[in-house]
Amino acid sequence: MIKIVRIVGAILLTAVLLVIASRASRGKPEFVSHAENGYLFEMTTLPKFAENSRARINLRITGPLTEEIQPSLRYARSEKDDLINLTGYRVHPLILADSTSGSYFAELSTAARGGRIQYYVEIVDQDQKQLASFWQENGKPFFIKYFGDVPRIVLLPHIAFMFATVFCVAMASLCALSVIKGSEPPTTMLKY
Repeated sequence: MIKIVRIVGAILLTAVLLVIASRASRGKPEFVSHAENGYLFEMTTLPKFAENSRARINLRITGPLTEEIQPSLRYARSEKDDLINLTGYRVHPLILADSTSGSYFAELSTAARGGRIQYYVEIVDQDQKQLASFWQENGKPFFIKYFGDVPRIVLLPHIAFMFATVFCVAMASLCALSVIKGSEPPTTMLKY
């Protein structure tokens, strides 16, 4: 009976841990905002996008913008998580979508899966002096990872092995509790 309770407990603990992991993932869009020098930037991040397509980055900027003071998106492509020196960033104009709400967008081409785009937004004057910039809270640029379709023959075993791994850890933890309490000898874990 104790064996069945432990197995059911391990299955439930595994399910809970996997749900927590999926919800805590940084791969989901998040709303971010930043105020600097009278400008307010608001955006929902776009952390993942399909390979070989066009990713659209939407953001809202409020503040004193004129023809001489315009926002732009600076971006760089990379194959790894390494940060790129700011001199390697290209300038991409932000297109005004709605002047009353201050909505802008930029479309960037994605490449093959595994790569990424790092980007940030800046507002410069006619002398190219930076008036404000929009980065992640930790001072790093935003990023878009490219992903592709994963065949089911790869995806299903991947999910099964992830579940099995977490299940084994949960089962070992539950058995270890009995050993720590002293109610069972250490060899009990070997029976499972």
